[in-house]
Amino acid sequence: MLGFFRRRESSTALPAYLQPQNQPLAVELTTEDLQALTEVFQHAKEAKRRERWDMSPADISGAKDELIGTLFERAGAASVTGEHAGIPLFVSEIFWIEYAVKDLETYKAPAAVVRTGRQLLAKLHFETGRARAIQHLGGVAAFPAQCPDNKRPALG
Repeated sequence: MLGFFRRRESSTALPAYLQPQNQPLAVELTTEDLQALTEVFQHAKEAKRRERWDMSPADISGAKDELIGTLFERAGAASVTGEHAGIPLFVSEIFWIEYAVKDLETYKAPAAVVRTGRQLLAKLHFETGRARAIQHLGGVAAFPAQCPDNKRPALG
């Protein structure tokens, strides 16, 4: 009789393997994208320094320089994981590029650099639809290694 009153589990609950993970998602940068991003950040910093002489150098660059250093660490990890591995840029980090493009436009940077920044930003916004989870190699974010279909390791 007590079994009748037992609470049933919800049939709408997702199985554990389908439940979302609390991992940050990242988009894939190429080495050319990283080079363009470095150029965009450098020009944004110099344009801002030229127009805002009252700001300290730390206020002008700050976290953008730190992001570039982190991206170069991730590029090193990507070179270890596979020959076609991209450099992960967390979706939450894209706003730094938005700020850099805004600085380029506000402080009158060269038009070619502004165009490069806008193109990179448009590409990254498009890529957010294909963002994927990352793994960590020695504390550095990297995409999981991918094997070609014909060279997959045997299971078991």
